[in-house]
Amino acid sequence: MSVQISSVLADGIERTLARNGLLLVLAFFVIAAVQTLFTPVGSELEPNASPIVGGPAIGWLVATVASLLGLYLTIVALRTFVTDERDTIPDAALRDRPVWTFLNVLVGYIVFTIVVAVGLVLLIVPGLFLLVALWFFDVYVAVEDDDFVTGMQRSWSLTSGHRLSLFGLGVAVILIIAAISVPFSILEAIVGGVLGSLIAQLGGAFTAVYIYATTAVAFTQLRDPVVGAETQSETTDDWGSSTDDYRSH
Repeated sequence: MSVQISSVLADGIERTLARNGLLLVLAFFVIAAVQTLFTPVGSELEPNASPIVGGPAIGWLVATVASLLGLYLTIVALRTFVTDERDTIPDAALRDRPVWTFLNVLVGYIVFTIVVAVGLVLLIVPGLFLLVALWFFDVYVAVEDDDFVTGMQRSWSLTSGHRLSLFGLGVAVILIIAAISVPFSILEAIVGGVLGSLIAQLGGAFTAVYIYATTAVAFTQLRDPVVGAETQSETTDDWGSSTDDYRSH
């Protein structure tokens, strides 16, 4: 089954605005808000600006912790959105091997960033190809308990034959994110100061959750095609889908 772009985009919006989606938006916003308040932000006019709360050392420590918590929330979001749950965040999404998964996603993102960056330097196209081909590695790590290398291998297999449509989906998601960001950016410019920054962070929280929602929806479309779904293995994971049937990818 190929990716249904319009369906993924619509489902992504629905999942973002569902109760558990809004809970994730709130969680991302709180982390970003704390980071904004504690991180020293300078400019050409104020190159040595101090954080709003605490000293610079505390600010950078809080920023580091906030970044790590944001990565953990990314795992929780992906795990939540591959399920049919709309109200609560599944307990397993929070507690299933958090340290092991976190470390694999962290290292995987570092490798992913380096590989895509090198590809972009090589005439751009290879980087975009790798960006699409490895799109779902973090979902495999978070949802199917793979290490990041296996996750990249399985993402490569899953996206095979669908990369052009996935590229189109990525472009559409970027356009929607831009549209979502416009009103928040306008309000930030009007309000200014700390409150303006917090408004921008709220917009960023919505766009982040939308990205994870569309990623999870596209993943489940490709992994769990309607045709033949009834014949899948009865062995399922905490996310309501078979894992054994896909180990051979």
